[in-house]
Amino acid sequence: MKLTELFIADLEREREKTRKAVEAVPDGKADWKPHDKAMPFGRLASLVAQMGGWVTMMVDQDEFDVAPANPQQSQFSQQPKTRAEMAKAVDDGFAGAAKALAATTDDHLMKPWRLKARGNVVMELPRHVMMRDALIVRPIGTPGWSWRYQDDDAMAAMYVMALHHLMWCWGQHPLLARLAAPLAERDRFIRTVTGFAAAKLLHDAGNRVGFSLAGGDVDLHFTTAADESLSLALTAPDALQWSQRTRRSPEVLTTAVVDALASAQGRVNRARPGIVVLGVSILQPDFDQMIVDAIHAAFQTVGRRHRGVAGVAVVMPKVLPIGEPDQIAFGYAFYPIRNPRFAGENPIRFGP
Repeated sequence: MKLTELFIADLEREREKTRKAVEAVPDGKADWKPHDKAMPFGRLASLVAQMGGWVTMMVDQDEFDVAPANPQQSQFSQQPKTRAEMAKAVDDGFAGAAKALAATTDDHLMKPWRLKARGNVVMELPRHVMMRDALIVRPIGTPGWSWRYQDDDAMAAMYVMALHHLMWCWGQHPLLARLAAPLAERDRFIRTVTGFAAAKLLHDAGNRVGFSLAGGDVDLHFTTAADESLSLALTAPDALQWSQRTRRSPEVLTTAVVDALASAQGRVNRARPGIVVLGVSILQPDFDQMIVDAIHAAFQTVGRRHRGVAGVAVVMPKVLPIGEPDQIAFGYAFYPIRNPRFAGENPIRFGP
């Protein structure tokens, strides 16, 4: 199969996911930011809607300057603003990309393509490599950016990649627009993406997972491979979020876990056994072991009081280096801990 044919096949898959993503964007939320230094939601959504146009531009041009010294109008200057405009931008962009690819050759895709900023070459690679990066692995885009040194940038990148991962996994779900609606609320973002991530992790482990909307939030329930129905309480305690990273300590985290168990008691208890899932967003490297130790300490302190809780699981979005200072990989850390004081035989089949 030719490179052009492979790309055209990829385009159709990406078009469907991208269109579903922009159709879930609520009108009137263009100025919302998940973080003070993050890109506004409307700007991010319009960039996503115009991704197909990047392919056409990369076929037709040999380079593109993202920050020219003398800015001029480009095909990306006019940003779609409403859902309808963004959906049209997706369809037009991907249709144009397919047409450009059908008219070019594999030899042309092998030639170098340059990404510039203020006239300086930021990256130069074969055109087909850059095109695949534009479709699948997206650079953060600012020359000199590095997740290693810019904590706020790393958090903003995590939000963007969490959204991309959510759409990659759940873009075909018929109720996605309703289930993902809480993403538009600043204080519900981590809880919502954690819910979708937990659903995928549980499903991949052989469980049957169901969604429900309660009070505007996404909730989950699941049935194990042994056909045991279990409850799930999903929470994102403030003390375990990015804004509180400088206050992290074993005592603070243990208290947060104890409080989370108490707040979940109405949903997970001896009459309705299940698990408590903690959505967290602290990226510092010492945090992972600290939160695992805090869960063990909380179970030692109050595990008997919560004998209906089979376990606590931490779901944590992660950004990781992939060799280039301006690119990242994304995934979720998943730390499930069983309650040693659970009443009866513990139905959760993960390591202690």
